[in-house]
Amino acid sequence: MLKNWRNIYFILSPFLAERRAICFYALGLLLLHNVSLLASEIDVDQVIEQAQALRQQGQFHLPVSLLQAALARPNLSPAQHAGLWCELSELYRLRGELDAALTAVQKGLIWAERNENSFYNAQLLLQWGNLFNQQFEPELALEKYQQALTLAQENKQNGLIITVLLNILRTENELALTPSVQLDTIRFYLEKLTQDSEKLLPLIHLSQYTFLTQKQRYLLLIEAKEWAEKTQEWRLYSFILGHLGALYQENQQWTEAKQLTQQAIFHAQMWPDSLFRWQGQFAYLAQKQGDKLSAIAHYRLALTTLSRIRHLLYPSLTAKAFDAEIKPLYFNLLDLLFEQAKDESNPEKKQQLLQEIQTILENYRAIELENYYQDDCVTIQEQITNTHHFDLDTAIIYPILLTDRTEFLIKIGSQLYQMTQDQSARDIEALIHRFLTRRLAAVQAHLLYQHLILPIEPLLRQQAIKTLVIIPYGTLLKLPFAALKDDQGAYLIEHYALAIIPSLNLTHAATSDVSLIDVLAGGLSTAMLSFPALPAVSLELATLHQLFGGQLPLHNETFTYSQLAHDLNNKYYPLIHFATHSEFHSDAKRSFLLMYQEKLTLNQLEQLVRTHRWQQQPVELLTLSACETAVDSREETAEWRGALGLAGVAVKAGARRVLASLWRVDDRATQQFMAQFYQQLRDHPQQSHAVLLQQTQLALLKTEFNHPWYWSAFILIGNWL
Repeated sequence: MLKNWRNIYFILSPFLAERRAICFYALGLLLLHNVSLLASEIDVDQVIEQAQALRQQGQFHLPVSLLQAALARPNLSPAQHAGLWCELSELYRLRGELDAALTAVQKGLIWAERNENSFYNAQLLLQWGNLFNQQFEPELALEKYQQALTLAQENKQNGLIITVLLNILRTENELALTPSVQLDTIRFYLEKLTQDSEKLLPLIHLSQYTFLTQKQRYLLLIEAKEWAEKTQEWRLYSFILGHLGALYQENQQWTEAKQLTQQAIFHAQMWPDSLFRWQGQFAYLAQKQGDKLSAIAHYRLALTTLSRIRHLLYPSLTAKAFDAEIKPLYFNLLDLLFEQAKDESNPEKKQQLLQEIQTILENYRAIELENYYQDDCVTIQEQITNTHHFDLDTAIIYPILLTDRTEFLIKIGSQLYQMTQDQSARDIEALIHRFLTRRLAAVQAHLLYQHLILPIEPLLRQQAIKTLVIIPYGTLLKLPFAALKDDQGAYLIEHYALAIIPSLNLTHAATSDVSLIDVLAGGLSTAMLSFPALPAVSLELATLHQLFGGQLPLHNETFTYSQLAHDLNNKYYPLIHFATHSEFHSDAKRSFLLMYQEKLTLNQLEQLVRTHRWQQQPVELLTLSACETAVDSREETAEWRGALGLAGVAVKAGARRVLASLWRVDDRATQQFMAQFYQQLRDHPQQSHAVLLQQTQLALLKTEFNHPWYWSAFILIGNWL
């Protein structure tokens, strides 16, 4: 069989671009599980080239095994070690494994310095700069880029020099600095490249810098188009045509834009990572020209294409790129479908449209969480099914903020309903910002009730709804719905039990028997790693132990990862309670729970909690009692992404439900809240968790902590039953 694949390689070589032939050969061997044989019989330089070819085709996992097998070979030279670690570091970075990428860079530099190999030194320093950029440290990234540039210039590595210059230019642009790199400088090094194909990517990347004039960007793309035609690089050719179409779109030259985008679609048929972009661009052009049916058809095509490669995309797309390239495809289509559904008079067809809208929303949340967590923790059904049957007094609500209005998709039983109100996304987002910065002021609480609850209230009353299960998107993830106030001054929580879920398909909604509760509790009351002390945590843990007995809580010195791992591996605990500082950032890798002299990452939390899932015994309730969604000034992503991480933590950790807070609440109020909640849980184990939360919040309304800042921060995420 190996011989047959080798024959295919030699047959294909004359007819395909060299890298694609190598890619076919490598993929064949990998599919046959002959990674170690491939790495042992082929020259190390070819192994690196095969890994690069796979990476350039969007494969970030397969080549890692190839490189690791090659590293196990004996008698490798320092240069070979450096080259293998260099490629590994880039693959780890694209997979979002930044710690592994940094380790690979450092190991590669050690080997490169032994050989005094400036080529890999410069390449590894470039990758170190990319890591700093990905970790929101642009100033440190620029330092590494400058070091890489110096070495690359000394070694006359023209292709690498251009790459470094482009990265410097991009970073300075993001920092709003005056560009230190001139277009003529890049031109100078482009002329020195010996292979025509090497000029393509730099020209394409350079054409995307908006500080250049439209004419400059156009001429760069025209030049790139000529080189692509000459070298028959049709994948890059499709990108060039698409970017040219986008330039005409900027000038509202719709006919030329559509023609170029159609050509881009034609040439991208073999490359879905290119194809979905141009299908989406064509849909947008049709939408701008008022051709709604064509726009809907092409948005659907774009999302179908995207679904084929979504698991390959999440490691390579930053949050900023995701919001710019992926989100508009979903929300532009939703906008059109909501309009179509509103105008549809046939009840059956209207339900079909609303079901499609629900499917799109569910799929979007799945890919959004994958992008946030940078892994495949999300498993989603391809279609919404009718297997979700809940009590008829429960409403599932999708509030969707659009450019010119707010739409509501509501599921009660098996029926879907649509409601619309005219407040735009910008209006609602500004109102939420004022509401939060003014510590839940009553004026904004009332206005938000009018905009987000009043439009659907007649339906809720008609259907005798008692529980609202909300699936928020965007800024709505930060909103404590419980604190909204009606015309009579009553809070929403006084009318309905509330829960938040990331999506319906990602929530296992079922009752659970928690009449016999084993609790694993842990927390920090002492100051730790620059975080202040939480004195009331001691009482919080003691109250839990008093209510449920069992193992003594892990407190301060005993609250460590190793102790938690030991306890969870030896016994099933349906309830886990962490009373400690925890932060959810826009970047999931910066999110953590504070433990004694260490921070627990979300990946570590997943490893701990999913232990029971492997035993078919998921954790029923995970409580994070001193949690907050953090905003970091260095992060250029939407400030609500930390709340997205919190909303998806039940999915990530594998717990049925999570009780957490949107912001850090006074620890005395937290202690009282938790004591009340767990008292309710112990005394009424068959009651739904949403109702238990409601009763707890209503109880705090009668205490000194009656202001909503103290009780509305706590939200139930996941299974509300």
